[in-house]
Amino acid sequence: NAIIGYADLASRHIDDTERLKKYMKNIQSCGQNLLSLLNDVLDLARIENNKVEMEYTVSNVHECFENCIIMFQQQAESKNQTLSLTEQIMYPYVYMDAPHLSEVCLNIISNAIKYTNTGGWISCNVVQKSCEKEDWCNMIITITDNGIGMSEEFQKRIFETFERERNTTLSHIDGSGIGMGITKKLVELMDGTIEVESKQGEGSTFTVTIPCRKASKEDSIVKKNSNLSNKNC
Repeated sequence: NAIIGYADLASRHIDDTERLKKYMKNIQSCGQNLLSLLNDVLDLARIENNKVEMEYTVSNVHECFENCIIMFQQQAESKNQTLSLTEQIMYPYVYMDAPHLSEVCLNIISNAIKYTNTGGWISCNVVQKSCEKEDWCNMIITITDNGIGMSEEFQKRIFETFERERNTTLSHIDGSGIGMGITKKLVELMDGTIEVESKQGEGSTFTVTIPCRKASKEDSIVKKNSNLSNKNC
């Protein structure tokens, strides 16, 4: 509705450069929001129709999480927020579905920035712990913020699709309530778990635990070489 409305206004003021700039900026912003919403709906449809396949490849753990932080650094700085990453990595290379794990982290960090006020902080902590299964480890990702938090009642429903906390809708913060539903489904597809602890006015902590098979740098080199040969082919 906004895109059509601003396009109509633009067509009426075609000679007013300043107005046109404003309308175009609003159309671009609305277009990005619409695209994001459509992507979420399609993601959800793919997951619910069992069309999402996990692809586990040798991945550099540090690079994966550093890229997630880099993607949001500018957005955090624009709100004068501190976004940090700490790591305790025993196995630099593991087999994981890096794109889907990144999507999980990006959804949580995006929400943390959105629901944390100007001047706040968001921290991402990645820890690897040994598990009972031989040659495997548990990757524990903890994302904490000092944002607006959520009620105990809402914490029980946060991973249900289209659910939103009343205080976020009253404060006119954009959102569809789809992201966390997708996040939980992706975590479950990776045989992992996701938990949330939160207090209104104090912030939230999301803890994602994903089991990963250990890999070596040599495995990573083999993967790179096979990619090169595919490109040559």
